[in-house]
Amino acid sequence: MDKRLTEQQRLAIEWLLTGADVKAVAAVVGVTPATVRYWLRQPAFQEALREASTEALSDPQQALGLMALRIGTALAKGLSVPGDGERHGGSNSAANP
Repeated sequence: MDKRLTEQQRLAIEWLLTGADVKAVAAVVGVTPATVRYWLRQPAFQEALREASTEALSDPQQALGLMALRIGTALAKGLSVPGDGERHGGSNSAANP
């Protein structure tokens, strides 16, 4: 990861890769959501995020780990997991004809 980034920024990238939203990332990192949004507009941060995403998805083990983190994050937030038609009321659900 880019050596120009701070430890907080590197941690933010790790959390963003899990699918966490800006508010959650800010809380974990210890900054305001406005700071995370500011970082997301900075070219060096964007490049590091892109590289980290590409790297995570290029390795099957890392990709599976990333998916597991995203599912865990969604469940922790009480959100539905894609494919769970019953929880989000999808019309293709047997419970929702």
